[in-house]
Amino acid sequence: MRNKKLQILILITIIVTAFTSCDDSWRRDHSSRKWNSDDPYSIPYEVRNSEFQKGNLVPNASFEEGSMSTTDTNGTEFSLKQWEIIGNGVSWSEVNDSNYRTDGKYCLKIHREKSPENDTLGSGVCSGFIDVIPGNYDFHLAIKLSDINSPDSRLGTKIYRSINIRIDYYDEKKNLLSSMNRYPYTETDIDNGFKGYGFSNFWYIDSMPWSMYRARSYNYPYSDGDIPDDCRFIKIFIGLQGNGTMWVDNLSYQYSKWNFSPKEKTDCLREKSFTQYDLLLPMPKELQEKKIIEINEYTNPVIISQSENVGVQHGIELLKNALLSCGLKYIPVISENQYQKEDSLFNLVFKINTTDPDSANSLPEQGYKLITNDAGHSDIISIEGFDNEGTYYGVGTLIQLIDNTQNIIFGADIYDYPDFLGRSYLFNSWANDSDFIADYENLERMSMLRFNKAYVGYGQGKNRKDWYNPSPLYISSVQQIGNWFSKNGGGSLAIMVNPYYHFEYEMYVPDMSDSLKNIWQHDEKGMEMLKKVYNIGMSSGAKTIMLMGDDFVPHEKDYRKLYSLWTDADKKRHHTLAGAQVFMINYIHDWLAKEYPGTRMEFCPPWYLNEFIDKSRGSAEAYFDELIMHIPKDVAIIWTGNTVRSLQIDEVDMFRYMQYSKRLPMLWDNTLYARGLEGIYGGYPAMYPEKAILCNLFEPFDIEVPKNFHLMNDGRQMYVNGSAGSELYKIKYATLAEFLWNTNTYNPELALWKVLLKWYGEENAKLLIDINNSYYKILRFILMSEIKGEDPGKHDRPIEKEIKELHSLLEKLSKDERCINLAKEIEDMELKLEERFHALKTDDETNQDGNRQI
Repeated sequence: MRNKKLQILILITIIVTAFTSCDDSWRRDHSSRKWNSDDPYSIPYEVRNSEFQKGNLVPNASFEEGSMSTTDTNGTEFSLKQWEIIGNGVSWSEVNDSNYRTDGKYCLKIHREKSPENDTLGSGVCSGFIDVIPGNYDFHLAIKLSDINSPDSRLGTKIYRSINIRIDYYDEKKNLLSSMNRYPYTETDIDNGFKGYGFSNFWYIDSMPWSMYRARSYNYPYSDGDIPDDCRFIKIFIGLQGNGTMWVDNLSYQYSKWNFSPKEKTDCLREKSFTQYDLLLPMPKELQEKKIIEINEYTNPVIISQSENVGVQHGIELLKNALLSCGLKYIPVISENQYQKEDSLFNLVFKINTTDPDSANSLPEQGYKLITNDAGHSDIISIEGFDNEGTYYGVGTLIQLIDNTQNIIFGADIYDYPDFLGRSYLFNSWANDSDFIADYENLERMSMLRFNKAYVGYGQGKNRKDWYNPSPLYISSVQQIGNWFSKNGGGSLAIMVNPYYHFEYEMYVPDMSDSLKNIWQHDEKGMEMLKKVYNIGMSSGAKTIMLMGDDFVPHEKDYRKLYSLWTDADKKRHHTLAGAQVFMINYIHDWLAKEYPGTRMEFCPPWYLNEFIDKSRGSAEAYFDELIMHIPKDVAIIWTGNTVRSLQIDEVDMFRYMQYSKRLPMLWDNTLYARGLEGIYGGYPAMYPEKAILCNLFEPFDIEVPKNFHLMNDGRQMYVNGSAGSELYKIKYATLAEFLWNTNTYNPELALWKVLLKWYGEENAKLLIDINNSYYKILRFILMSEIKGEDPGKHDRPIEKEIKELHSLLEKLSKDERCINLAKEIEDMELKLEERFHALKTDDETNQDGNRQI
């Protein structure tokens, strides 16, 4: 089976055993440098790679190795290999839960009833010394909780440190190091040893089933998992400081892939060969290779289909075009009855059908089967979609199996279906006709990548805040795109509107003018304004609306996260913000049910992530209590994860948000640009300049989520932010297509490499990775001067050398017509880097002149 080979390839990629040594002579002399967690290149590649290959460093990680004892002085009556038992209430327990799948038999159980307020550690277990090196580590465990509350309950506190998961850091002489670590965003020190942060803001946990938890100190943009530079050993403590019962199993602590640059992570793939089967995008769930079919002057093809579905018909036209590019002159499309009468005329037969709806109930939505048969006098390729959308995707896979450079078809038997059913992308903010044209010309590509929903954002037009007065460009663009979908299938429109967008971000009510306040309110007039804007999309065939209640909702008190109404009239009508938004949601929901039945409705609340709820001083909890009980259950609630750009999401994060949403949320992902983001809300470059070399211009979709994550989202739908029109974002979205289709088996590095190979060819794929490497070397040097204050002159020669190298690489890339637009986009970015470099040099020279005059 082809997917077996793919699994082996994925494993090779993850393990990184075939990394070649990186070509970075500028960092070759490591002997005099101190190893540094912020700077991966300060540690020799071979050392990092060796640490990565060790995998899980935790001994007896699932507590299987132990023994019962009746002589233990502290009364625990058991011992665990490699673990020290601390405090009372710790037991060695069998796993008796049919809903929790584990290979082991035992787990750790901790039970406490009346924990003293002054207990700073709690009961639990502590590991022995574990060897480590500086860098970034992933820490995970399985956990189950019952009746958890704080020992400081008389003070009304949250759980805080009650789930006390800790890492203690030690130097090479096993002296304890400080766990305090600088958080650049707030310029404060946080406790990097405490890893129970994901539980800290619960008020109480009645019952939480077995859940996978990513143990951490904080969220993005903090670089969680970094250990002190002097650290050579750690100890892990798993304990309960509060009251209740806690079960723990399957610990994992291992060197993460975020100690390696994109070049290092893909070098192993450069030496591998990829066939047409390997490059299918997305990769089918099950694939078996069959015979290769040659197309020549003796080939007489026919397509058999009676489908009247516009998507299937459009797919057939695309298939015909692909076959014509192989030199065929004419491909008739006939019915099955006609074929039965004339079958001897054809030696290449394509049968394209959709399963009868009455017999498709047990088949996965949007799935298909593709079968290749040798019938003696003819080759027959049959596609049977489980619905019309599946038929369209099956045809799309067949098109990818056609090689018009060799005039062959790679035969295969395929059984395939998606994990996420709603796979969306975002259009540009249409400031001019060229923005719209770029999106319109991208529709075919995105449909072939199996994106079936295209969102029109609410911030349409540069610097336009009047959402209630759509421009002629907005109206005509929505209509034209809706018309494209109605003619070609392959997806549908989704319309976003934010009725608060005319305000500035989180405005303070006393600063608002009366005229601004009265533009829109939660009343009948306001609802008609909303309907008018939505109706532009709905009359153009939109199947989804997203109602935004985020970011621009004002606040009245002295704290930005205490969102509020802003007019006396609304306060009199609805009393609370939740009451006003209940009115708005129900009004639009009722309108859709009457005028556009079957429309999906999504709502983004003001507190759309866990950390915002944490900082709401209790107002978010009250808001959700009122809102959720009064809105329809089929309204999807938007969630961005534990923070705005959630690079890791675990089951505890989801459990927390669902306490408020009372339903599966729908993820709004903001991570396609997260790691390389500069500025105040930035990622690696802004917060950790040395880590800039971990960034990627072609950033594949790369977030950590629980297994079967698609089943944890409302309607198996997901939204990813970032307009898909630029050349770089086309690459990013292509990797996202793989994730959305194959969530459990997705590998970011492999997905990116496949896209680069498929679209640009092998040599250009290698060039692009090298271009990225040079680009971020230059940026790193610049940032070390801009942020860290290093002398700009220190980096002049290395930067000039890298700029010269980058120019050479881009010149090679631009010679291939497949890469011209992409090369131009990167060149524009590179020119901005050069401008920053020259500005630094100018400032440095000016300072030196001033010093000489003094």
